[in-house]
Amino acid sequence: GVRVIAAHCATVGRNKDLDDPKCPQIESFDLWLRLMDDRQYVGLLFGDISATTSFKRVEALKRLLQRQDLHPRLVYGSDYPLPALNC
Repeated sequence: GVRVIAAHCATVGRNKDLDDPKCPQIESFDLWLRLMDDRQYVGLLFGDISATTSFKRVEALKRLLQRQDLHPRLVYGSDYPLPALNC
């Protein structure tokens, strides 16, 4: 298998939920979390946490902090020159 790092943990955007026959649009972050919870992707799927401290991603960041089981699969890829703080 190929190792994949999801940029910004897919914290912005909406996509079709192809697991639902109605294919509703749901948050990309929720789809990423579903994949992260699937044991077949352990060791293959990771999440990049750069930019997760930006204002529009605060709710996702809170959820990531609560999900300590995911912490070993989170990596930091710099988004320089984007600021990490929202002053």
